[in-house]
Amino acid sequence: MNICPVNAVAFEDNPLDGKIAIVSSEKCIDCGMCYKTCPVNEWPEMQKTKICYAGWSMNNDVRKKSASGGIAAELYKYYLNKGCWIAGCEMDEQFSAKISLRNTGYSFFQNSKYVYSDMGDTFTQIERVLKEKNEVLFVGLPCQVSGLRKYLQIKGINTENLLCVDLICHGVIQAQWLKDYVRSKEKKTKKKASHIAFRDYRFGTQNFVLTLGDDEDIFFAAPVNRTDEYQIAYHRGVAYRNNCYNCFYAQENRTGDITLGDFTGVGTEREFLYEKQKISCVLVNSKKAFDVLNEMKREGYIFLDERPISEEYNREQRLHTPTPVPSERKRFLMNISRGKSFGSAIRSSMKLRMIKNEIKAVFAIRGN
Repeated sequence: MNICPVNAVAFEDNPLDGKIAIVSSEKCIDCGMCYKTCPVNEWPEMQKTKICYAGWSMNNDVRKKSASGGIAAELYKYYLNKGCWIAGCEMDEQFSAKISLRNTGYSFFQNSKYVYSDMGDTFTQIERVLKEKNEVLFVGLPCQVSGLRKYLQIKGINTENLLCVDLICHGVIQAQWLKDYVRSKEKKTKKKASHIAFRDYRFGTQNFVLTLGDDEDIFFAAPVNRTDEYQIAYHRGVAYRNNCYNCFYAQENRTGDITLGDFTGVGTEREFLYEKQKISCVLVNSKKAFDVLNEMKREGYIFLDERPISEEYNREQRLHTPTPVPSERKRFLMNISRGKSFGSAIRSSMKLRMIKNEIKAVFAIRGN
């Protein structure tokens, strides 16, 4: 996204932190647009959660293939069936994640992408669609929702037809490291990957199995609690972008009308009468969201069970604080700065964790 009237803001790749904004002193006219729309410098009004639901799709196939309960997928379907536009994160053939705007199909957006996603010109596309009086559903990270709201506010766009969903976020890994990882696995297996899944439904998305596949089948699968470099880098929080460790949006008040995540604490404070796997936590932060979700429930898209908000607040730390900086991060960054590959830098810095994971796995297998 670049809304500078003279294109003085560009984005460059930083080897340690992905894309960063660079302002050209020769072109800058001191209009302040870049500062005003930045979700770090200028925060929009946050919304306090009013209701918490445990929810899931009433379509078994949608629920099976979704990261948790399939609420996001059903929101996409609901909006598409009304002739509206939807925006979400998809992965292209080069394994770059990007936010895009569509009015047909939602499978591109389904399931989690544990990597930095590029906004491109999606904000300006949404601006145009809203000006044409169309309804838009936007699903993204809290910082992306904040950036969109700030952009539209600065542009003076009426957002009555916009519904924003923010995802409970732990942090993101820069795009280049994912590409390096995929290339290393292709080299090792002598296969060419055409798709990646961070929570492959064929292994149960609740098990967090990362897979790579070609046009024929899966040729690589990595369980979450073993020795895979990307799994450890993400789930141990070692390789996030620097700003993720100081994220303002890791708090109870939210930027979205709806907040979605896995509901790991369901049933801890009040009896839960349903299967506890494949459940979405649905935090309702606005009346608009309440109306949409209950209309979807009436029309048979989703099931909702109201829960104590504290069931999620007491278990999900990213609703209180950002991911803390792991002790291994310093060594990881040192390895990267010395020219080591992503995989080599992770293996070197996380050697002890990998050994512990393997010992636990061996004892778990023997115990069964």
